[in-house]
Amino acid sequence: MADGDDNFTEEGIVAVEDTLRSYAARLASFGPAAPAEKVLEAMKATVRSLNEIGGLGGRFEGLIETSEREELCEYLFAMARNAGLALAPGEDPTFEWRDW
Repeated sequence: MADGDDNFTEEGIVAVEDTLRSYAARLASFGPAAPAEKVLEAMKATVRSLNEIGGLGGRFEGLIETSEREELCEYLFAMARNAGLALAPGEDPTFEWRDW
């Protein structure tokens, strides 16, 4: 944003941060050994929210590009693993839900 990249706005960044905080809180509410289906449901809801924010046709379309996608997925997966979801290396359950 400081370099003049108009894809990034304070409002868009805050929307993504709020979505990620909600995801983390939802996972935490499940406890340390959450059922896989609950974790995946939370991940799916989060991805759909991120689609509405920065995906194709989203409020801030273009906000989530390749490097942002990789960082978001890394975060989503790390949080899911912390909640007890077993993900194989290279497995990406978000692929079918995301448009970013």
